[in-house]
Amino acid sequence: MAESGLIRGFIIGITALIITVMIAFVVVYNVEVVDDDIAISFTGSVVNETGGYLNGTSFTLDEASKTGFGSPFISNMVNVTGDFVIEPGNYTVSSAGVVTNISDVSSYAAVKVSYTYTWKETEAASDRLLSNYTSGIENISGKIPTLLLIAAVVLILGILSLLWKVYSSMNMEGGGGGGL
Repeated sequence: MAESGLIRGFIIGITALIITVMIAFVVVYNVEVVDDDIAISFTGSVVNETGGYLNGTSFTLDEASKTGFGSPFISNMVNVTGDFVIEPGNYTVSSAGVVTNISDVSSYAAVKVSYTYTWKETEAASDRLLSNYTSGIENISGKIPTLLLIAAVVLILGILSLLWKVYSSMNMEGGGGGGL
């Protein structure tokens, strides 16, 4: 009976797929966890970045959008014309790169900022790996209903061929008919 081999093959295939996906999830999760332990950091610097306004609202440094960005240190801040240095006591910068005005003065307007920061390449790489893996799983999971439908059609065709085989053998052995 080839049909029982077909069913067994489907079951083994689905089980192997589930086990493989589970192992892959464990590996990718461990890459993310190990990344925190090895954390190779690089130092970056930016000179005279413009686009921020220190006027009672906060703004985010441009490099803060990088994955792995951290520990920013502002070395110099001046207004856009460059004739007024803004002292460090007038602002704060968070670890996420958000600069906030903490002084009473709310009219600094546009500023040029020079700063350094650390950047963890391993964190960026592991985050990209996790993102790619997750999107791949989402793409495959969208196709599972189609695969199951194909498997069901093949299974039904296998059952129909088995029934046809049984029917044909019954006609051959019994003489093909009955009468009154």
